[in-house]
Amino acid sequence: MKLQCTQENLNKALSNISRAVASRTTLPITQNVLLQANNGKLQLSATNLEMAINTWIGSEISEEGETTIPARIFTDLIKSYPNDNIDLNLNNNNLLIKCGSYNSNLITQPSDEFPPIPESDSLDPTFTISPSAFGKLINSVIFSAAQDQSRPVLTGVKFSITNNKLTLASADGFRLSIISFELNNIDIPEIDFIVPSKSLLEVSRILPFTQDDVSVFMTKASNQVIFKMDNYQLTTTLTQGNFPDFNSLIPDSNSTSCIIPKINFKSAVRSLGVLAKDGSGIIRLEISGSEQNQNLLMSSKTDELGENSVILEVNSSGEDSKIAFNSKYLSDVLDVIDSENVILEINGDSNPGLIKPENNSNYIHIVMPMFVQW
Repeated sequence: MKLQCTQENLNKALSNISRAVASRTTLPITQNVLLQANNGKLQLSATNLEMAINTWIGSEISEEGETTIPARIFTDLIKSYPNDNIDLNLNNNNLLIKCGSYNSNLITQPSDEFPPIPESDSLDPTFTISPSAFGKLINSVIFSAAQDQSRPVLTGVKFSITNNKLTLASADGFRLSIISFELNNIDIPEIDFIVPSKSLLEVSRILPFTQDDVSVFMTKASNQVIFKMDNYQLTTTLTQGNFPDFNSLIPDSNSTSCIIPKINFKSAVRSLGVLAKDGSGIIRLEISGSEQNQNLLMSSKTDELGENSVILEVNSSGEDSKIAFNSKYLSDVLDVIDSENVILEINGDSNPGLIKPENNSNYIHIVMPMFVQW
């Protein structure tokens, strides 16, 4: 293997695949990066056996070939080089690296034991979607996925396709996010699968570098999904198990509905969250007023530090109501809603609240209340 590429492209590629490198493993080869030089490109691959990332960069290849090299040392070394052309020359088990006046000689390992990574070339995409739309879908739900491994199925994001509509859902037992999107593809088969949130987070990190539509493939064994994004391919093992029936968790009625200016709501949550952090994260909401004068009183307090509050002018209907939420949960969902106004629907202080954009029926967020003494 003998080739030349730019330091900028190689450094960027290594940075984007580095999170797929195994940190603790019983298979040492997965702590390496696989380098494959052929067809005028250098392919770099990394895998931790659950997720794999491939990327391709343009190169001037004099001799084709492949090898593996320890990921950490190779990445740190390339990052330290100046922005210049890099020459890679494999000589037996040594990789000679030259960048300007810098020269290195690293010991490599054969690629024979590197785990095979599925290729998408022989598969037909299940669906395609623009990177901007896909990024918005992911960001709208991924924060609700569970971090606790006690229920592995909740650490993933549920993908469902019915009548060409793609729905993503995530839940951690305290909140639930659901978003839908009409796909342009024709006659997509009905399908559902669960993608680990860690893998989906890596997809979202690559999407800003993507211009063409994202192609999503199911492997023939249906136990892995492949996301193809321009010069990147991410493959992940699917999470097995039955995701909760999220449609049954959506409240079908409410006693109070409140339209709140999002910018004011978000600012209030941020300010009240300062004290809420030391008071179990609780923010109290009290909706009241007449037909002409409707208010939302928001407050947080701690016995040791004091209390603060803010009154927002809102447009509400139904009964006067009280409810309390975790301040982080409110902040998380307000960060992803891009509507001018937010709708809050509640049905008493002990039932879940529903939060959604005012003019977008494709997204809803359900959050459990916190029990407080009023």
